Amino acid sequence: IAAQNHLTMAYGEGYLGLEEKDDPTNPFGTPEDKTAEHVIYYIVYPGASREDNTTALGQMLPFGALDESVLAGGSYIIRYQKDTGLVLDVFYCSMGSGNYDHELKASEYATVLALKDTDTANHKADRRNWNGKILGWYGGDGASLLTGDLLKAPSIKIENAEQLKVTVKDPNTLNALRLIIEGQSSGAKAYFTIKSNASGGSASNPNDVRVPLIPDGDGGYAIVLDDVTTAGQHFAEIRPNNGVEFICGENLKVYAVAFSQSTLTNIVYSERQTVNSLFAALEDTDKNAALETALVSNIRHLENLDASVSKLGSAPGGIPEKFQISAARQTQDLSWSDFKTKTHQEETGIYYTDAATSAAKTTEKGCYYPVSPDYALDYDGQSNSITDIKVKCDGDAGLFGQPGKELDPVVINIKNLELIDFSVTGGTSAGALVGSLAWADTGSGVTNVLVRNSDSVKDAAFGNFDGKSPNVEATGATSAAGGLIGESGACAVTACAAAVYVKGEDAVGGLIGCAGNSGTVTACYSAGHTKNGSYAERIKTNGYDVSGGTVGGLIGVAGGAKITGSYSTCSVSGTTAGGLAGSAAGAIKDSYAAGLVTGTGRQFAFLGSGSLPAGSTGNYYYRAINEVETTGVNGKVQTEPMLPVSGYVLTADMASVKPLDLNAEAYNAFTGVAEAWGEAKPYDEPLTQYFYGRYNLQNVRKLYPTYFYSNGETFFACTHYGDWPSPEVFFLNMN
Repeated sequence: IAAQNHLTMAYGEGYLGLEEKDDPTNPFGTPEDKTAEHVIYYIVYPGASREDNTTALGQMLPFGALDESVLAGGSYIIRYQKDTGLVLDVFYCSMGSGNYDHELKASEYATVLALKDTDTANHKADRRNWNGKILGWYGGDGASLLTGDLLKAPSIKIENAEQLKVTVKDPNTLNALRLIIEGQSSGAKAYFTIKSNASGGSASNPNDVRVPLIPDGDGGYAIVLDDVTTAGQHFAEIRPNNGVEFICGENLKVYAVAFSQSTLTNIVYSERQTVNSLFAALEDTDKNAALETALVSNIRHLENLDASVSKLGSAPGGIPEKFQISAARQTQDLSWSDFKTKTHQEETGIYYTDAATSAAKTTEKGCYYPVSPDYALDYDGQSNSITDIKVKCDGDAGLFGQPGKELDPVVINIKNLELIDFSVTGGTSAGALVGSLAWADTGSGVTNVLVRNSDSVKDAAFGNFDGKSPNVEATGATSAAGGLIGESGACAVTACAAAVYVKGEDAVGGLIGCAGNSGTVTACYSAGHTKNGSYAERIKTNGYDVSGGTVGGLIGVAGGAKITGSYSTCSVSGTTAGGLAGSAAGAIKDSYAAGLVTGTGRQFAFLGSGSLPAGSTGNYYYRAINEVETTGVNGKVQTEPMLPVSGYVLTADMASVKPLDLNAEAYNAFTGVAEAWGEAKPYDEPLTQYFYGRYNLQNVRKLYPTYFYSNGETFFACTHYGDWPSPEVFFLNMN
């Protein structure tokens, strides 16, 4: 009965369509009589591989077809009619060391065939004493007496979200049910046995052991195909039943099949559905290209971009070119909090493979695993957001950890993304978006990315989930920390902004900790935190916005990177401190710093140390925030603009960095008319009242208008998120 049912399955799927003359390697048996109208094949089964279901044997007697104690312990000869898919006879001997055990052989076929019952002879006695063995036979008209009712098709529902989960429902009773997944490109095939008691099937099927069946409460059972939070539940850990490995990331054909193990009846299939094994979907944006774009609509899809989590692209024998991911597009807002709630991940972590030791590891409880693709990647957030990410690790920390580190050249591009309420702690480099792009080559870029805290938490202690600052922290002695990027390499950072707390031991910046000599920072800003328009009161409870060794409101160590049309309103404190950059040697143009600066060594309201080369023009600092008290004539205490401390190289160009508030005329010229002020969303509620929801200093659109004229998109950086100093409210009549 099992042989017939499964052969019907094979027949329906076209496995029996090959003639031996067309395919000499056809494994569907030996022709008994080639001259007959219906060619008859037979199979001798000595208890060997039934896992290969590309053969008729694998189709007729797969795992789960019969009780394993019977099936695995016997050998069979099965006669079947290939043209009709009809089983004619089954001969059986038990196998083992007993007196009556025997292994059937191909050479015995004619002898065995002569012992089947016919109209004129009954061979029962002969089969009971066949050379001292026992030979079983089944066939003839008796099979018709075991015909059962027609089965109805099962149904499946696929959920591709926090888990890749398939729910199977079967309207039949007293039948066998199986979920089958096929790799559309690899040809791999695996099945999961479903039993009504919700336990797995036979332990000899690795997938039955891997996936416990979960009752869905509505008569169905759920099978999880991919779960990045549970050890042993990644898609990469599914074992094929036909010996062909799946390609991680390929599309799957998924369907269920119902059949009977006790009666002869029909075999029915659910509808076939297609789903991607790791992502929301794959999109071939260029039909002539070999590279794929992964669509990301869930944190699981995002984590699967890292082969340490998903083994993306892996398959024995190499990866077909069309499964090399080159780009990813985020299709909706993502929430780490929602992901944790739906996966109960607060009590566990993300499971990944350690690159150095190949050991399976998990993140700290409730923590996200920084994604580090080992391939060139273009990630487009499509102006969607990611919220509540919490990272704590020893290495490079961020939404992305160290993407493309092993590549040469390294080209990584990330754009159009909003990061809200992040908490990132790393041991080497840390940034809300990227821990390190130190090795990035020319052509890499980060564009239109904003890092900020939630609008709904006005005038609160922003920072980690324990209510303390900072949002981004690097703990290593030679580390780099930035609100956006820890280390940026030769990256072009354009139209980006960050308004979070940042702390580190070495190079620390409100936007970037350490920039590469060939990098550029254009039309970017970093914003600080004030209370009632003042830094002092906020600093008392939360500390400086940016603090560490060499610190800058925008960039800690700028090196030879070019900075254009950018600004910072962050308060900074460090050994070497600058309102815009802690140290720099590259050209800085049309930029300003408006934050409070203090330091234990070198410090200045604009640049902590270094010198500005020729071409550094149009730069300003806010004098009213950074004045120092001095003793003047007759011992009178007076305030003067902050000047560089001893040892600072004061070049002619550096001297051209002007206070934007040197006098009322200069200040009014810098701010412009109120009607032209840019949009602002401050954390400090009084700033909204003082300035009517507008940013009174120059925003990036004013500092670098040519970029925004040539790019018609709306950029996050055009709105000033975060706070800025407002001493003028105390001496100017804003009305």
